[in-house]
Order: sequence, then C-alpha cells, then structure tokens
Amino acid sequence: MKALLRYAACIALLASTAAAHAIDCKKASNPVERTICADEKLKAADAEMGKAYAIVMQQAGNDADLRAMLVRGQKRWIEARDQRFANPQDFAGAPNGKALRASLLKAIRQRTETLSEPGKANRATPRLLETALQQRKFLAQFTGGAFAGFETGCDFLPGGQELNYGCFSARRYQNRDRVCTLMDDWASGGYYQTRLVGNVVQGRLETVAACGDGSEGGSPCPDTVDDARKASAGWNLHPGGPAEAPKALPKLDAEVELGTEDTAWLHACLTDSHYPQSAGAAR
Repeated sequence: MKALLRYAACIALLASTAAAHAIDCKKASNPVERTICADEKLKAADAEMGKAYAIVMQQAGNDADLRAMLVRGQKRWIEARDQRFANPQDFAGAPNGKALRASLLKAIRQRTETLSEPGKANRATPRLLETALQQRKFLAQFTGGAFAGFETGCDFLPGGQELNYGCFSARRYQNRDRVCTLMDDWASGGYYQTRLVGNVVQGRLETVAACGDGSEGGSPCPDTVDDARKASAGWNLHPGGPAEAPKALPKLDAEVELGTEDTAWLHACLTDSHYPQSAGAAR
C-alpha cells in the first residue's frame, strides 16, 4: 500500500511539473497564453523558461520537498501572470498595448533568470535550491511544529509602465510552544513588515506581542528604526485577536528569503520564553 501511495504521489507531482512547462499553443486556454502563442518573441521566451524550469527540477533530484516547492512556485508565477497581464487595468499605472506586451516579455525573461540563477556559495547549485537548503539548515536549529511554515502570496505590481513580480509572506517559525512570525506585505504603494510573538496554548496559537509598520503591528519594532523614531517604537503586549488553529503549510519557500537582522531576531524570539519583555522594549 505504501509503495502504491508513493507511486501515486510521484504521478501527481509529474503531472504538476508538466503543467508548468512551456505552453502548448494547440491548447492555449486563456488570453495571456493566446497572446504568447501569437508572438514569436514571447513564444521563444516561454520555451526558454520551460527549459530552465525542467533543468532546475532535474537538479532537485528525488528531494520531494524541494520539487514540491519548485512546482508550487512556478504554478504561482503562472497564475499571477495569467491574471494580471489579462486585466492590467485593475492597477493604476499599469502598462497597456505595446508596453504591456514588452512588459510580459521582460517578465518571462526575468522568470527564466530566476529559475537558472546560480547559487552564491556554489554556482553549480541553482540559487533557488541553495536558498531552500539554507532555510532547511536554519529550521533544523528548532523543533518545528504544526504552526511552522510559509504562507506566500505573489503578484505583478505596477511601476514605470511595467508589471513587476514580487512575493510577500507570513513566515512562521516554531520552537516547542513558541511561534515567531515575520509578515511582509505591500499596500498603497508601500512595503510593510510586522513581527508577531505567539505561544501555543492547548493546541492553539495565541499572539502575545506584536510590532511593525503593518496593521497588526501597532508601532515600529525597536531594532528596525533610526534614532528619530525610537521614541515611538516598542512591542504591543496586548495585540488581541483570536487564537488560531494549526494549518498545513509548506516548510520551504526560496522566493522569500531571510535577512541577517531577521535571523538574529528569530533566534532571540524562539529561544527566550520571556521575549520581548526580557529585551526591555515593551510598551
């Protein structure tokens, strides 16, 4: 039975992989696919992207988590492409006409570069795989748990008569009953980041502290502001909000990376049960 289940899982993964390859113009099913198929430059760029995707999938080998991450990321990109380039008027400042076609060509080529970019530490390893392996190594320091994982949303955002791809996420890290979350988002033309500290109590996640520029933060985080804003910075120790039940989340996502300042904060948050009070930065 286990062998049969593994076989079925492999077939499903291969089907998803094939779906994310280059467009079969005989089966073009939406306006963006038909636009690509009607333009030789776009069609050639799409074929190159398909090749780059196939190569990075091959380099992921038999690592099911890495392969699932790549499939998920490519399907996410294609879904965003098909939605935004079909309806660019939804965004003020988005391109149209020839500019839209040029932006689509640029987007496909940029995606190809992302898929084929070599790693920084080892150029033989694709950057996406290198980042995912670094994430796995970082996560190995902690126990993990039912609340850990990535909730990532990606979209094409307008700017300078182009649509540019970007990803934003809620990244949850768990160590025993402590859960620390990094959230980033884009709203009204600005980038916002929020940090949440939570504890698992009777199987549900209770947020006990928050800071950041986002709506859930309340005030800037103390270690992310300059001297001029320090007076208004601090942790909100009464953020409110209902306790959350766990949900299955991907454990790897190479399209949302951690900065050095984030890893330092996560170490403090995940290993000190008295954080943030122990840091002396509560409000």
